Amino acid sequence: MGPFEVLDDEGEACRIPEGRLRTLCAVLLVHADTVVSAGSLVAHIWGTDAPQRPRDALQVLVVRLRKCLGKQVAARIATVRPGYVFTVEPGELDVQRFDDLYRGGMAAHARGEWLQAAEMLGQALVDWRGEPLCDVPGDLLAVETVNPLLEMRLDARCTRLSARLALGHHARIVGELSTLVEAWPLREQLRCDLMLALHRCGRRADALAAYQAGRRALVEELGIEPGEGLRTLHHAILANDPSLTWTGKPPAAAGGERSVRNRPDRSVAESAPPPASQSAPVTANPAPASAPVPVPALVATPPSAAGVRIIPAQLPATTADFTGRQAAVAALTTLMTGGSTAGRVVISTISGMGGIGKSALAVHAAHQWRQDFPDGQLYVELRGATAPRDPSDVLVDLLTALGVPPDTVPPQLDQRATLYRSVLAGRRFLLVLDDARDAAQVRPLLPGSEGCGVLVSSRSRLASLPGAVRFDLGGFQEREARALLTSMIGAERMAAEPEAAARILASCAGLPLAIRITGSRLAARPSWSLRDLADRLAGAHRLDELEVEDAAVRASFQASYDALRASSSRSDKAAARAFPLLGLWVAPDLSLEAAAALLGVSSVQAEKALEALVDAQLLESRVADRYRLHDLMRDYAETCAEDDLSEQERTTALDRMLNWHLHSADKATRLLPPLRRHLDLVPQKSEIIRSAFQRGHGLPGLLGDPLAGRMRGYAQDVHVARLRLRHEQDVEPLERDRVDGEQIGGQGPVRLCREEGPPRGVGTHRRGWDPALLQDPTDRVSADAVAQTV
Repeated sequence: MGPFEVLDDEGEACRIPEGRLRTLCAVLLVHADTVVSAGSLVAHIWGTDAPQRPRDALQVLVVRLRKCLGKQVAARIATVRPGYVFTVEPGELDVQRFDDLYRGGMAAHARGEWLQAAEMLGQALVDWRGEPLCDVPGDLLAVETVNPLLEMRLDARCTRLSARLALGHHARIVGELSTLVEAWPLREQLRCDLMLALHRCGRRADALAAYQAGRRALVEELGIEPGEGLRTLHHAILANDPSLTWTGKPPAAAGGERSVRNRPDRSVAESAPPPASQSAPVTANPAPASAPVPVPALVATPPSAAGVRIIPAQLPATTADFTGRQAAVAALTTLMTGGSTAGRVVISTISGMGGIGKSALAVHAAHQWRQDFPDGQLYVELRGATAPRDPSDVLVDLLTALGVPPDTVPPQLDQRATLYRSVLAGRRFLLVLDDARDAAQVRPLLPGSEGCGVLVSSRSRLASLPGAVRFDLGGFQEREARALLTSMIGAERMAAEPEAAARILASCAGLPLAIRITGSRLAARPSWSLRDLADRLAGAHRLDELEVEDAAVRASFQASYDALRASSSRSDKAAARAFPLLGLWVAPDLSLEAAAALLGVSSVQAEKALEALVDAQLLESRVADRYRLHDLMRDYAETCAEDDLSEQERTTALDRMLNWHLHSADKATRLLPPLRRHLDLVPQKSEIIRSAFQRGHGLPGLLGDPLAGRMRGYAQDVHVARLRLRHEQDVEPLERDRVDGEQIGGQGPVRLCREEGPPRGVGTHRRGWDPALLQDPTDRVSADAVAQTV
């Protein structure tokens, strides 16, 4: 809220050089607690003049920024795909404090609570130290952040003065009102407040002169006459209307009506604060003295049996024991109600795997914003994961909820969408689309004008939905998971068996659906001990235990898998074939090249299939070209491998994996100095295996998969080799061993030999290996990977 400044935990200012580093830090803090994609950061920092390798340049900048911030503050910056996130605590960021107070003050003003509105908006303005980010370069940052903040500041000042005028402080605010009107001569509401304040101070002539000055400005600059509100107030002052006189009591809105006597300085049709970015003023509309003016109906809503029009409020009840997700709720709230989205519909999407809690978060967050969307809240269950609804049918329901008679709804999808956008135009509606299948299902349902907010939950990331801000929802942290289970079964049971409770939570792997199911089962069986359920979950059929009534983890995963298998997309079909094969993989994660060997396809084909699985939330990818299965998803993939693959298919896939690892180890040793003899492997005919070593991948890609202790397991699983460790007395254990195996792929025996002992000065195997002996000693990531593998 002024010159850019970052303070450490001791209150000392961090020295961040002017230029790109400051822009990077500012963008991350403006979007605090929200992942900012690498592409967005590059656009903010370099604009159209990005370097040839922008991601590499961005990584260098992040490293430099962390050094400037020091260890305490730098720890707040985390690398989270597809970019970075800067976490802050509540109250630490001045723009967040301003936003909270601004929204609270505007809401109080809309309720007619003038004193609270004046106090909160006054506190909101305290943090302002000048023009926001005045010492931070970046045109995009100015457009997206600085300009909206300046609009919010002006709106806060104007609304605070309006509240003070309602409190009878007209004599104290005339000077500030005059200054603002001079700076913003076309804002009619501001001029209305000035005219009323002057009239109440006994300066009737000055009030009329203010009107004439405003009329001249509008006619000369815009070619239009003043709005109805300004003209009505002018006539009331000319008539010396007694209703304009201050009565000595703070006015209050009541009964859904606002009278001129009590509320002459706001439009009667205004039931919520205007957007901060609104460039045109909201005009006042005072009426004759004696008659209170009722608020007109703002939406064409269906009448009830009694003939009373009902504003749509379709949100389902929020979850009573909703737990955690504070950062996600705060980020969504800032986006949906922060006033920084002038001229467009605000669209947020929540994506995540089945059972992660997307719908619960969407409904819970939407309830927080009802006051910000006073014209109504619409909710649609799109059933994208099971039986996707046709957008054309959905539009019929939405139009009916908005008061359009069903028999007048046009037959075609595009006609329905056009009518729907027309009905919503100029109004503030919140639309929650739950469980969307893809962007094609969502697009026809989007409003067409600013003022509306759209919140979409989906297992898909909806990457092709234009203008959407995406939130990828992950599993619960241990603290959140424990809090949810405690709320369901009680603190006493948790405290009585803390070890069993920890085992249950570990078995649920942070999946909210799994935690709710276990909590429901324990709550329904108070005679069960936590250990009973923990033992059940530790068995071979964990997914069978994670079912209660109509809730089941397996069914949630099955819906995503079935959708892929039923899809006509080539990439989805390839993903459906790949998924059960991943159930054969037992390591924490695997690289793209390893996956290609497992699937028996090229790296390009494997990447397409794996990325389709990532998009379907069946697979995770937190680092480029590396993939992992969620712990419970791994159980499901193993089940699919048993059910959908033949014994021959499983054996062949594991055979490919063993060969790939053997050759990866050989490739690794050839990248090292000649400290030991290389693997003596029979050449393989498989083009898939050979291609893994001819693409020139770096050491992390080759050595990232765990080799130690797993090579034997693969060999034994597919019965392709017998492994015998031979311990010799002249070397340390594991310093020398030999593998005599059966033929691999029909090409003859495999021999794996190691050096008789480490060269002088290198150290023994157990003491570790000096990473500096790498051919490229500067590559510490490669050094660590090689050291671990050796």
